[in-house]
Amino acid sequence: GFKTWERQVTIEAGTQTSYPPIVLAVADGDVRITSSPAGAGVTVGDEFRGTTPLTVPLAPLEPHRVELFLEGYRRAVRNVEVEPDGAAAIQVELSPIIGRIRLSVTPADAELLVDGRPRTPGSQTLALIAREHQLTVRKAGYETREMTITPRPDREQSLTIDLMTLDEAYWATRPPRTTSPAGSELKLFRPQAEFTMGAPRRQPGRRANEVERRVRLERPFYIGVREVTNEEFRRFDPGHSSRAVRNQTLDMRDQPVANISWQQAAKYCNWLSAQAGLSPFYLEENGLIAGVDVNSSGFRLPTEAEWAWAAKVTTGGDTLVFPWAEDLYPPPRVTGNYADRNASNFLNFTLPGYDDGYAVSAPVGTFPANDKGLFDMGGNVAEWVSDYFEIAASRGETPLDPLGPESGNRRVIRGASWALGSRSELRLSYRDAGTDERMDVGFRLARYVDRPGAQP
Repeated sequence: GFKTWERQVTIEAGTQTSYPPIVLAVADGDVRITSSPAGAGVTVGDEFRGTTPLTVPLAPLEPHRVELFLEGYRRAVRNVEVEPDGAAAIQVELSPIIGRIRLSVTPADAELLVDGRPRTPGSQTLALIAREHQLTVRKAGYETREMTITPRPDREQSLTIDLMTLDEAYWATRPPRTTSPAGSELKLFRPQAEFTMGAPRRQPGRRANEVERRVRLERPFYIGVREVTNEEFRRFDPGHSSRAVRNQTLDMRDQPVANISWQQAAKYCNWLSAQAGLSPFYLEENGLIAGVDVNSSGFRLPTEAEWAWAAKVTTGGDTLVFPWAEDLYPPPRVTGNYADRNASNFLNFTLPGYDDGYAVSAPVGTFPANDKGLFDMGGNVAEWVSDYFEIAASRGETPLDPLGPESGNRRVIRGASWALGSRSELRLSYRDAGTDERMDVGFRLARYVDRPGAQP
């Protein structure tokens, strides 16, 4: 009934000594504490002693207040007293605090798990202990949703879970708009479209290099909402000047960059890719662009097919002849920046009576966007695209996401500009070619979303 007393003593040889009286202390008693569920915290008085199950030594012959607590359960209090060297036991069935969550699930047969344990599939009301739970909703062909939920005992909660298909989940992570490191805004398109490039033989103004051919676009891509500006290009080449025409400057920061070669435009794209941590689309050898990496999602120029689809094909699937809706020439109203009367003193041809307010290029985005939300697709500056130039013969096949010829000595230029105004030039099928800089040629950006076949 007493605690064992034990000490080490030292005595010198040949001596005799007396040890002070030894007073034995009354022995503690042991209390075995268990709970259902286990893992409850235990305090005796105000002192934390551990979690159940455990055995606690307590001073005998006096009352002790034992409290058990566990998240989601009501606190339990028990009083206990033990005999010296005795034993006692406390067994507690903890009372749960219940909260309810009304769960709405789509699709209706989705599998439901709470803390890894399956429940009835689909929508239901969950009665759960008021603590954190891991909720999992899943179904084959859909993205699994996992979340932490904490029911509240004072009111019923509602939770709606709509599972996305794998395809929907994929595109939810690809923003509808993105921005280049230099500030150009690009818009996402998922075309899934087959259309005709070129122009029919009988179209007034048609040129020999506009042979009709069917193409199909399936690979999603971003394309610039506006043309690249002088300010954006000068982040790559601070010393660049787009120069001036008859004292009319092309060099304002928000005017489209001009007087750049195709090589300069492509190298700017690679520079942007490096700034964004993307692999370059254009492959360089000895300081010149010598090829492309079709698996890259780095910045690039639009392909000719992408440019033609973005400019000519409306969201309703109709094909436009001119940037304006009507098949009329000259333009029935001011719709873009073309060769107008403001430039009549230095251009050989201008549109009679047309006044867009600018003798040369205008700030990008000045005129209304087309129905895809893209500005200046038919004017301001003509635009470099990625393809080599060729006068293609009509072919029977329908190429998928074509990149153009594998080689050539010139690159395609698409669209009209502030220096062009004839019927032939203002058509959206109009195409030109070159390699060197021109006062009325700039470009806009593009990039693929992912490598081919990456999307579900």
